Amino acid sequence: KEETGKKGASLTTYISLPGRYLVLMPGSNGGGISRKIEEEKERRKIKEIIQQLEVPEGMAVIVRTAGLGKSKTELLKDLHYLLRLWESISANSKKIPPPSLIYQERDLVIRSIRDYFTPDIDEVLIDHKEVFNRAREFFRTIMPRYQNKVKLYAEKRPLFSKYELEKQLEVIYERKVLLKSGGSIIIDPTEALVSVDFNSWKATQGLNLE
Repeated sequence: KEETGKKGASLTTYISLPGRYLVLMPGSNGGGISRKIEEEKERRKIKEIIQQLEVPEGMAVIVRTAGLGKSKTELLKDLHYLLRLWESISANSKKIPPPSLIYQERDLVIRSIRDYFTPDIDEVLIDHKEVFNRAREFFRTIMPRYQNKVKLYAEKRPLFSKYELEKQLEVIYERKVLLKSGGSIIIDPTEALVSVDFNSWKATQGLNLE
């Protein structure tokens, strides 16, 4: 794993292959459900589905947060994709003489699609032909129903400029967030905590203080 924050880089012999809804762990007997899924009713429901997936012996799966509310069919499809991926990695490890690169995690674009794409998204615009082809192939393999939503952006005007994405990103990181009521929220992250100050301001002049 690469260095993140104050955590240094680390190396492990435990293999984990992340999919859209699941993480496959070959050679592990563990597994479970993301800690971010806290509701006990949902956790029980997911456990029942996991038992029906028939994960091969000597492997385990972790259900990611994105797996919340997904059907058995959707989770099973993700599992089959990860099992095919593991078979490919295993086959390559026997063919390629060491030391060699056997498998590399997908690039940022594909990981972003894998982790954040949802059916209510109308289109995925990509302004690089090679990356577009990789994205289409990923959709074709994992989510063929939505592959037509991936489109190549070929206009001369840069993609970020056309949709004013820089301005949208600036708004995301604004310290002060203005509310329609006239009030505001001020967010101050510190090393120990994140303080959120609610300022009613003009809202107190309205009919509904809440």
